[in-house]
Amino acid sequence: MFDELDFDYNKSLKDALAAAAEDYSEENWAEVICHLTVGIICNEEILIPVPKLAFMKVEFDPDAEFEDIFPEDLPEDDYSIVEMPDGRLWLPLFTDEDEVNEMTSTHDTKSIPLREAFEMALANGELTGVLINIFSDIFIIPREFLERILEEADKNADGFDDFEDAG
Repeated sequence: MFDELDFDYNKSLKDALAAAAEDYSEENWAEVICHLTVGIICNEEILIPVPKLAFMKVEFDPDAEFEDIFPEDLPEDDYSIVEMPDGRLWLPLFTDEDEVNEMTSTHDTKSIPLREAFEMALANGELTGVLINIFSDIFIIPREFLERILEEADKNADGFDDFEDAG
């Protein structure tokens, strides 16, 4: 299920998150932001919990066709939101399967590009930002920083491609 995740990237991001959780210094915070920016540029993926989807339509017509009972288009995956005690809403993201285990009883997970996750959070005006690895080395990114990270990734994407090609 999680084979599409880049193990090396997610491991290095998780290590950077752990260092920032241990010592929330400007240097460690910047290291996490750097990992996230590079992850956006390189189209890296992160796990997002989605509610388990159950769809059933009760049909009492004995002549009903399969298509009448189960629609062609099921709803798009909705994403889960975490409400903190202060009432603010956040989008939870996870670096790996071990991190997401606390939510899996009521949620499925899927991997999505970091850019998509950040853009989803920004598109929902009710969200304050994202929480990464909420059950361990939590890292909080308010929406204004999500915008800055995306801008920085866009600004540096061309130069990064040139740098990778040279290496």
